[in-house]
Amino acid sequence: MSELSAKAGTDAFDTGVSPRYAAAVRATRAAPDRTAMGQARLDELVRLATLAPNSHNSQPWTFQVLGPDRLMIRPDPTRRCPVIDPDDHHLFLSLGCAAETLAIAATGYGMDASLSWRENPDDLPCAEVTLKDTGCAVSPLIHAIRYRQSTRSLYDGGLLSAEQRHALRKAAEGGTATFHLVEDAETKTRIRDLIIAANTAQLRDRDFVHELRDWIRFSETSALQSCDGLFARATGSPTLPDWIGRLIFPLVLRPATESRKIASQIASSAALAVFVSRDNTPKNWFQTGRAFQRVALVATKHGLKHAHLNQPVERSEYHSDLGRVVGARDGRPSLVIRLGKAMDMPYSLRRDPHSVLDTSG
Repeated sequence: MSELSAKAGTDAFDTGVSPRYAAAVRATRAAPDRTAMGQARLDELVRLATLAPNSHNSQPWTFQVLGPDRLMIRPDPTRRCPVIDPDDHHLFLSLGCAAETLAIAATGYGMDASLSWRENPDDLPCAEVTLKDTGCAVSPLIHAIRYRQSTRSLYDGGLLSAEQRHALRKAAEGGTATFHLVEDAETKTRIRDLIIAANTAQLRDRDFVHELRDWIRFSETSALQSCDGLFARATGSPTLPDWIGRLIFPLVLRPATESRKIASQIASSAALAVFVSRDNTPKNWFQTGRAFQRVALVATKHGLKHAHLNQPVERSEYHSDLGRVVGARDGRPSLVIRLGKAMDMPYSLRRDPHSVLDTSG
């Protein structure tokens, strides 16, 4: 039985948080209104699209309404993470995740979504979404959109089943990214060592630590105020008054401690997965994000959690080593995730959909 079929209501949204925070999560992740039409339907699709994974929960997107059935998904440059993501690689992966989520959500209204890449010589590239009423079947992944989360806890140490393995590989097909599912101990150890080395380099970079700190919401109050960023409790850390959290964060984030944590996380995981973009371009990063979101939703549907370990992706000096370990001769390593079974963690929040909607046409 999958995790989703075993759930009773939305009790997962109450995990480890106050009633006020749980209410905000429930509002963010409410079931879609299947009776919505016109602009209300677009509002629902955008709300579901914003539940997609994205770097630091920065939510680096805007959705420009071009007509009753047309949207442009644009990057929001004010939400860049220039230290960890200087070339906007993660930003365009995030847009791909959001676009794929919107396309899957559209099937709940009997609509097919056609996605087109748009280069813009005067601005950042973006993606156009055209919706068409076709009476298509509802995607089996639609329910997983609400429950997917990046779960940063230890997993239960179990192995993937043959059904899970097949479903994950199938989900990654059809795009420009290659998907490498790693289950053997030797290769997992080699990847672990690269992750730890890259993580150590990051933690020695003061600008990296400060940028990460700026996206952490140390208290429920700050998480509820911003509805973005990395809520401390969702990362497995205790909540603190924000002024204390910001003060001590650089002091407690130590390479040796983090290395031990990473090693334990990987040891507890059923598998690692590495996504490699065919070409090192925003268009291909976007396509990789689409593939990743399909895999993440399939994992959720099959009772698996996932979390990112992207350190060797974020440090270019480790790209060739990571590619060599998984047997990728070409392309850019774009994502490293771990997979396994675990208990629910607190969910992150999202901004009000109207704050990311541009209806000016």
